[in-house]
Amino acid sequence: MAAGNHGSTLLTFGDFRLDAASLELRKHGLHVRLPQQPGRVLTILASRRGEMVTREELRRELWSEDTFVDFEHGLNNCIKQVRAALNDDATNPRFVETIPRRGYRFLAPVELVILPKVGAESFVGTQPAVAAASSTVAASSTVKRQSMAIWIAVGAVVLLGGLVATLYEAHVQRARAETRFKDLRAVANTLMFDVHDSIQNLPGSTPARKLLVERALVQLDSLARDAASDVSLQRELATAYEKAGTVQGNPFGANLGDTEGALNAYRKALAIRQSLLKANPNNIDDTIALAHVQRLTGAVLANRGDPDSVQHLKQALGTAEQARRIAPASPAALQELQASYYLLAIELDANGDYQTAAVYLQKELPIAEESAHAAPDDRDLRREPARVEAKLGYALARMGSRKEGMDHTQRGIQLMEALAADETDAESARWLGMAHWMMGDILLIEADTTGARQNYQEQRRIAKALAAADPANAVVQYDLGCASARAGNAEALAGNQASGLEMMNQATGMFELQLARDPAYTEPRYCLGATFVWMGEALARMGEMARALESYQKGLAIWQPLAAHAKGTATEADVGLFHARIGSALAKLGKAGSASQEYERALGIAEPIAAANPNIIEAQYAIADAYSGLGESSQTLASDGHLSVQQRLQRWNEARDWYQRSLDVWGRISNPGARTPVGFASGNPRRIARELASCDAALASFKRREKVRAGSTTSRVTTPICHL
Repeated sequence: MAAGNHGSTLLTFGDFRLDAASLELRKHGLHVRLPQQPGRVLTILASRRGEMVTREELRRELWSEDTFVDFEHGLNNCIKQVRAALNDDATNPRFVETIPRRGYRFLAPVELVILPKVGAESFVGTQPAVAAASSTVAASSTVKRQSMAIWIAVGAVVLLGGLVATLYEAHVQRARAETRFKDLRAVANTLMFDVHDSIQNLPGSTPARKLLVERALVQLDSLARDAASDVSLQRELATAYEKAGTVQGNPFGANLGDTEGALNAYRKALAIRQSLLKANPNNIDDTIALAHVQRLTGAVLANRGDPDSVQHLKQALGTAEQARRIAPASPAALQELQASYYLLAIELDANGDYQTAAVYLQKELPIAEESAHAAPDDRDLRREPARVEAKLGYALARMGSRKEGMDHTQRGIQLMEALAADETDAESARWLGMAHWMMGDILLIEADTTGARQNYQEQRRIAKALAAADPANAVVQYDLGCASARAGNAEALAGNQASGLEMMNQATGMFELQLARDPAYTEPRYCLGATFVWMGEALARMGEMARALESYQKGLAIWQPLAAHAKGTATEADVGLFHARIGSALAKLGKAGSASQEYERALGIAEPIAAANPNIIEAQYAIADAYSGLGESSQTLASDGHLSVQQRLQRWNEARDWYQRSLDVWGRISNPGARTPVGFASGNPRRIARELASCDAALASFKRREKVRAGSTTSRVTTPICHL
C-alpha cells in the first residue's frame, strides 16, 4: 500500500480500536491508557493475528541492542500491561496467548480499517459547493430584491472562498511539515536500525555502521527543532536518541565502541526527558523514561572508568524510586527500580565496595521474587531471583560473611539448576556456570581447595558445552577461558602444579586470542592479569622465583592500564597487591632493597584508597601484606652478622614495628580469608602474630646479652677495688 494514499491505519478487535501509527487504544470510543512500548507490542501481535510471534522477533523489532535487563524484564511487563489494558486473562486468554518459552499469539479476529487521508482532495471537494452558492446568488438577481443584498451575499461568498483558500493553504503547509517530520523520522530509524542491523555482523562493517549512525543523528537533530512544541514527538525523539546511543556504545552488549558518541546521544535524550517531566512531574511514563536514560548514562560512564558513574546511577535509582511512589502497582516502575538496584550493586561490587553492593542486592531480591511469583511460567523472571541470590552471596562472602554468602549462592545454584535442566535455555546454563565459579571463589577464600576445584570444574564443563554450541559467541568463549584459569589455579593449589600451569597457559592463549580479535573488549584483560598472578604463585611454590617474578610483572603490565581508569577502586588497590607479589619474589631472590621499594609502592597506592573508603577490602589486604613484607625485609637484614649490634637491634625494632602495623590492619578486616577477594594469595594474621613474637624474642635476647655484657664489664672494673 503506497504511503500517502491513506491517513490512519486502525486495527479493530472486540470492543477495541488501535491506531497503528499513534498507538492510541480506544474502547467504545474512550481512551484506554497504554504506554508506547506495550502499544508497539500489541500492534505487532494484532497485525499478525493467529501467528506465533517469538520473543526473539519482538526483541529485534523493539529492543534492538538495548540492555539485557530491558529485554528480559521489559517484554514480560509489556505483555502484562497489554493484558491489563484489554482486561485479558493470561490463564484463559481472549486476546493474547502465551506460547511457553517461545512467544505469543493474538487470538481475537482483527479487522483492518484504513481511514482516508485529509488532504487537498477534501478542500477541492468543497469548491463545487462554493460555485453552486455563487450560481444561486446570481440567479436570485432576477428576483426583485435589493441589489445591496445581492452584493452582500456575493461579498460573503468571496470572503468564504478566501477563508477556505487560506485554511486550505494552512492545512497544506501543516501537512507538508508533518510529512517532512515523518519522512525524516522514517529515514533516521531506517538508517539506525533496519540498515545497521542488517550489516552489523559483516566483517569490516564498522566504518559503514558508524557512518549510518552519524547520518541518522543529523536527521534527529533536525527533527528536534521541528518537534519543540509537540510533547508526543519529543518523547519519540528522546527514544530515538537513546537508541542511537545504544548503537554507538551500548553499555551491556554489542556496539560501535563510540562511548563518547553514546554519551552525547544519551545526554540529548536526558535533556528532553527532564524537560517533559518538569512540565508534568507526576507523569509515570516520563518518570520511568528519565530513570531509564539516567541509568544508561551511568552505565556508559562506568564502562569508561568515570568516577562519576556511581553518582549518576544513584540519580537513576532516585528517579526509579520516585516512579514507584507515583505508581506502586506499575510493573514498568517495578522493573526500572529492580534494574537500578542491580546495576548500582554491580558497579559498587566492581569497585570493591561489597558491603554497599550487598545492601542494594538485598533490596532487589524481594522485587525479583515478587515478579517471579506473579509469573510462574516466565523463565526469564524466574531466573532473576537465582541470579540475585548468587551475586548477593558472592558479595557477602567477600566482605567476610562467608557462611551466609555460601547459603545464598547455593540457593542461586539450586534455582538455576532447575531452569538449566531445559537444554534449550542457554542463558540459565551460563548463569549456572557463573554461580559455580562464585561458589568456587568463596570456598577458595575458605581454603577449601577440594570444594573450589569441583565447582570450577563444573563451570568449565558448562562453558565448554556452550562454547561448542556457539563458537562465535565471544562471551561464552571468555567464560571458558576464565573457567580454565580458575580450574588450573585450584589444580595447582591442590599440589598438581604441572597440570594446573598447563590449564592456566591454555587460558592465557584464549584471552590473548580474544584481545587480538577485539582490543576494545576489556573483560579478558582482568582475567588474563589475574591468571599471570596465579601462575606466578604456582611457580613460587615450585621454587622457580625468577619465572614467578616474570609472571607477576606480566600481570602488572596488563592490570595497570585498567586501574588507570578506575581510580579509588578495588581495581587500583589490586595494583598494590601486584607490587606486594613482586616484592615477595624479589626478597626470595635476595634483592631486599628492591623488594622494599615494591612494598613502598604498594603502600603508596593502597593507603590513600583505604583512607578514602575503608570498605575497599582489597586495599586493606594490600596494606597488610606490604607491611608484613617490609617486616620480613627488616628481619632478614637483622640476621646479617656483618652489621653492628646496634644496627641489628635497629633492624629488629623496625621489623617488629612493621609486623605490628600489619597485625593492626588485619584487625580491620572482618573474618579474613586465605585469599584476597580477587583470588590472590595473602598473608594471615596468625603468621604475622608469630613473626611479631619472634621479633620480641630476638629483642629480649639482645637485651639479655647486653645486660650480661654490661655486668661482665662492671665485674672486671670493680674486682681490683674489692681486693683493696
